[in-house]
Amino acid sequence: MGQKVHPIGFRLGTIKNWNSTWFAEKDYASLLHEDMTIRNHVKSKLSHAAVASVEIERVANKASKVKINIYTARPGIIIGKKGAEVENLKNELQALTKKEIIINIKEIRKAETDAQLVAENVAFPLREHTKKKDREILEIVRDTLHSVGLPDVEYKMPSELSGGMRKRVGLARALAMRPEIILFDEPTTGLDPVMTEAINGLIVKTQKDYDLTCVVISHDIQSIFEIGHRIAMLYDGRIIACGEPDEIRNSRDPVLVQFLSGSMEGPISVL
Repeated sequence: MGQKVHPIGFRLGTIKNWNSTWFAEKDYASLLHEDMTIRNHVKSKLSHAAVASVEIERVANKASKVKINIYTARPGIIIGKKGAEVENLKNELQALTKKEIIINIKEIRKAETDAQLVAENVAFPLREHTKKKDREILEIVRDTLHSVGLPDVEYKMPSELSGGMRKRVGLARALAMRPEIILFDEPTTGLDPVMTEAINGLIVKTQKDYDLTCVVISHDIQSIFEIGHRIAMLYDGRIIACGEPDEIRNSRDPVLVQFLSGSMEGPISVL
């Protein structure tokens, strides 16, 4: 039937333009600029939350009040524990605009109707930091997703992906800019042993394929020795050992010995 496309956006997976719903007889330019400030902040702050669109409403004769409707596939991430995250976002926007902000979070359940797709997520840094054309961005997005083992997911929502697949999308987004160094912060946390092994293999493959430096922060001892060419141990705010895997394994440093063995006895305070 031909190539699958998002019904609202383009083949790259971009969404329809974010809307503003208000009328102004004066200060039109400043209000429009304010809308852009709000959207840029929301886009940056919630880049991980599958935000599909943002609608900005202003009530007539109440220029000091702004209502923001945020459509997302992952409302819990925006709202946060006991509403803490959305309250922080509200306070930040009020500080930016000097106006009263009302935020409504609206959940999106189906990619067929409206969603931020994986392709847009991966394309975001390219759109923000380069002047590449859409067709070139599309090629980079597809090639990068394929390189991390995710072909044909451009038009899926992040909420449709497993935890391991989301980590791969995050890696693809970082690789899209073709960096020289990538930082992995606890890449295997929360994953089962099979997926942990898959992510470790992906990190090793990525380092070889892209000829880059990978810095991995992890408490997973098995993964550390599987991934690392050189390993550093950070303890009490300083690096106490650094070397190749065999050097670290054979170290007599009491902190290293305790950490690698998982012993309750040693210089590392347990309680």
